[in-house]
Amino acid sequence: MKKNASKKYPSKLTKDLDIILQHIVEQSSDSILICDLSGTLLYANELSRVWLGLENKELDNIKVYDYEQFFNGDKLKHWEAHVQELKNVSVKVERGALVNFETSTVTRTHVRLSYLSLEQQDYILAVSKKHTEKDILEQELIQNAKLQDALLKMASKYINVDISDLTHVINNSLQEVAQFVDADRVYIFSYDFKAQTTSNTYEWCQEGIEPQINELQDVPISAIPEWVDQHRKKASFIIPDVSQLPDTGPYGVKAILEPQGVKSLIALPMFNKNELVGFIGFDSVREKHFYSKKEENLLFVYAEILLNMELRQQFELELLNQKERFQNIISSIDAGLVQMDENFNITFTNHSFLKFYSYNKSSVFGKNAFNLFLKPEDWDPLMLKMNQLEKKEVLLEELLTKDSKGNFIPILASIVRYDTDETKGFLAVIIDLTNQKKLENELRDAIQKVEESMSYKEKFFANVSHELRTPLNIIGGSLSEVVKQRLSEDAHFLVNQANVASRHMLSLVNNILEFAKINEGAIKLTLKNFNLKNTLKDTFNIFELMTREKGLRYELFIDEAIHPHITGDYGKLNQILINFLGNAIKFTDQGSVTLAVKLLETTRHSQRIGFSIADTGIGMNKVFLENIFDEYAQDNSVENLKSGTGLGMTISKRLIDFMDGHVEVHSEKNKGTTVHFNLTFEKREKPVNHKIIQTNKSLLSNKVFLIAEDNYMNAVVLERKISDLGARVVTVENGQLAVEALQKQHFDLVFMDVQMPILDGFGATKAIRENLKLNIPIIAITANVFKNGIHDYLDFGFNDVILKPFEDELLYSRTLEALKPNKEDRSKKRNKKTRVHKATKKEYQLEYLEKISHGDPKFYKRMLVVFVDIMKTAIKDLNTALDSQNVDSIAKTVHKIKPSLKDLKVKTAVGLIEVIESSEYKDSDFVVTNTKALLKTLKKVHTEFSKNELTK
Repeated sequence: MKKNASKKYPSKLTKDLDIILQHIVEQSSDSILICDLSGTLLYANELSRVWLGLENKELDNIKVYDYEQFFNGDKLKHWEAHVQELKNVSVKVERGALVNFETSTVTRTHVRLSYLSLEQQDYILAVSKKHTEKDILEQELIQNAKLQDALLKMASKYINVDISDLTHVINNSLQEVAQFVDADRVYIFSYDFKAQTTSNTYEWCQEGIEPQINELQDVPISAIPEWVDQHRKKASFIIPDVSQLPDTGPYGVKAILEPQGVKSLIALPMFNKNELVGFIGFDSVREKHFYSKKEENLLFVYAEILLNMELRQQFELELLNQKERFQNIISSIDAGLVQMDENFNITFTNHSFLKFYSYNKSSVFGKNAFNLFLKPEDWDPLMLKMNQLEKKEVLLEELLTKDSKGNFIPILASIVRYDTDETKGFLAVIIDLTNQKKLENELRDAIQKVEESMSYKEKFFANVSHELRTPLNIIGGSLSEVVKQRLSEDAHFLVNQANVASRHMLSLVNNILEFAKINEGAIKLTLKNFNLKNTLKDTFNIFELMTREKGLRYELFIDEAIHPHITGDYGKLNQILINFLGNAIKFTDQGSVTLAVKLLETTRHSQRIGFSIADTGIGMNKVFLENIFDEYAQDNSVENLKSGTGLGMTISKRLIDFMDGHVEVHSEKNKGTTVHFNLTFEKREKPVNHKIIQTNKSLLSNKVFLIAEDNYMNAVVLERKISDLGARVVTVENGQLAVEALQKQHFDLVFMDVQMPILDGFGATKAIRENLKLNIPIIAITANVFKNGIHDYLDFGFNDVILKPFEDELLYSRTLEALKPNKEDRSKKRNKKTRVHKATKKEYQLEYLEKISHGDPKFYKRMLVVFVDIMKTAIKDLNTALDSQNVDSIAKTVHKIKPSLKDLKVKTAVGLIEVIESSEYKDSDFVVTNTKALLKTLKKVHTEFSKNELTK
């Protein structure tokens, strides 16, 4: 490690680098252990302590080989050899097994070992990752591939084995098979039944495992009777756990195996002409091992091959019988095996192969494998690869193969080429990939479902946005029109407060939608020029009535040094202030709430401003204060009536962070809370006053506007505002009618609602641009700001977008901007036949009746009469119910008439019914009040309907 390494970092960072690195190591998702060369554990991070059961304990002389199952036998000697090997290679990757000191549970890991040689001392660093389900699946696939490879290598190698070098070949093969099945010691014993002994003839041991061959000569057969009995039955002798064996004395199996450190073993018999001549055994010393049937079958094959090699020189004729036995064993394993000559004609298959492809032996032998199983387009590439195979080289290919019934099956094929004096050709082992491909498809489907779910979620928030903002637009628009009327001072104050409250309600809606945007990563800054002081006063005034009712002292202090005209995200600042002020007032029952705004720093072009919201309310305890910015965080000690969504603080914190600000909260239980945050804004010159727009009714004279809006109240409010500027207005209820109106006459501008029946705003705009080829200005009026950004609307063909609810000034300025007065006035081209809409819209619509009548006038007339009768009966029943204040009778009546009202789109009545139903009829006064309003509406609809429709 270089001494001047710290020079790479800034001086401020260098001071804290050790703390940062220690934090990273402690919080790592990997286990990190450091020890010295003696194996003494010096450091364990948090995850390591959990795995080892050392959370609250000191690292007191703990050795690596005390908790790592990798070390067995003479553990210290094994450790020293391990350190020496690591010193030579510097870095090594192993599989590990960490034992918990308290519970004895074992954590299987992949561990990366590093030998660190520093100035003062050398260390061993171990970084471990826990085996996951994915690791286990991958390990199983690797094990299956190794199984294929081992089978093929053995089959290829021992076909050409040189018997004169038999001892060397056997020793090498012991190592290969041991490493495949992860055995620590492999050995071959021969039985001498005349002397009643057995002796170890060959042995191979993993590094660090003590050899036992010298101690295991002339072992009495009487010491292992169970062992011999199993072998005589031509069965394997398997001990999954030596520690669980019964103690049968000093010469018993347990007494023989435990001193060798054996935890598990398998011993397979070796027969010569049905005579038991010996066995091959596999010891697991480092950790217990349960042998699968596939491994056992492989080891049986190996045992047979070994015996074949030993007896080959003496018993050449026995070779044919051994071959048959070998083929029977191969036929019994799960993997399919096929042998082909140089021309790819099949010369041998095992039973699994025939079963897999639903063929019998006679149907495939001598046939060309490519013709039988592969598509013609796959022949040449695979033939080329197989012919280029070198001896002992293994080719792995994923192929789509065909069975006898014509079904295509995905497989993994391991192919080797063999070349002997007598025969040449190819051996292939296949594994069915059907389940694996099925899992892959299921994974793809799952991903698609997640993506669809996200899409549904997006659509849901878009609809929520539209449904909530639309009524707020009506409320806000109506109130702004009422304010313009001649009102008493008290009435003017109340209307203003209602207007302020509707804005507050909008901020609550914004909180929910903003939270969704933040989580989707869709949050963006909308920079506008605005007057900070006016904004602060407007936001502050939202809660004036609320604080007056609670008897609170409510104060606003604005630093006079602040430059009022700035550029920033007005909406997000307003939302942050509403959230903090709303919380302060909600949790303060006496005393005061204060908003203080101070200039912290100023430059020529910008200023950093500090905002403080202080209250004398109930405060927060330290535990809750630590989690104040968590999603849905609520103080459980606070009464439910004061709790909210738990999103306001979270959203405000994220918005402040997003705007490069800082926020902190100080609070003391039962004394109050103060929230401080600061933001930087760019300075702007004082803007020109455009207020004249609102009073000049000649600005839009001789202009005709088209409004496409399916919500009656929205259309009325918008028509009223535009009419104030002198324009004439035509309204239609959907996009299709808007297109038809534009075909009949000239309009100067179109206000287009986005969500409408029959043809929505997008479809109508597309038709206007592409079919009618009109460049008329089109302004989208929408409450949906979740899915589509402003640019998406502009790209689609709209000239501008106005979001509901909107202020008068915004509507007027956007309208004038879209009209571009410098262009030629085309008002003279208007079609005089078009009716200018000034009459009040009907309370109902008849499209549904027209649709179900299919042009039958008699049926249509009968349905009109039925609807009048339903209204007449409902009015009578509701009058009776109201006289007796029978809530149950009201519930039955409104439930009965609701479908008919929805069919004829009597929206006012349907809305009142939904309000009544939302109370679940628990508050009788509420139900009665709203039922009276409903009854008034029904009488109006009944009168209007009878007059306008039945008299035709």
